[in-house]
Amino acid sequence: MLTSFSFMTIIWACDSPAQDQPGTTVEHADAQESTAGTESDPGVSIMEQAMDGSSVEAFELSMARVETEASAADYRKLKNSLEFLLTYDLSVKQNRQKLYAKLDGRTPLQIIEKTGR
Repeated sequence: MLTSFSFMTIIWACDSPAQDQPGTTVEHADAQESTAGTESDPGVSIMEQAMDGSSVEAFELSMARVETEASAADYRKLKNSLEFLLTYDLSVKQNRQKLYAKLDGRTPLQIIEKTGR
């Protein structure tokens, strides 16, 4: 019998796009395109803007923007989802750099949705 944690891990692993697999050369072209200009997109919620996972520092800057612009509840959900993925996504082996690269171009809402948190 699968627990909810192992079930989520299986869904996450099966749902990962090809560019997240090691050894592939697919670029995150759509992610780079979607992050361009998100610094000041008026009328677009921070929760709907792509996170920059090109480096740990860039992702942490994106997190800082979410913390200042989103509600405390939304930020807490995102942070809990990231910790969940860091723990239960076996493909990243508890490595923040790998996790952030895997999440590059996804919105905070998409990250939260992946974990159901």
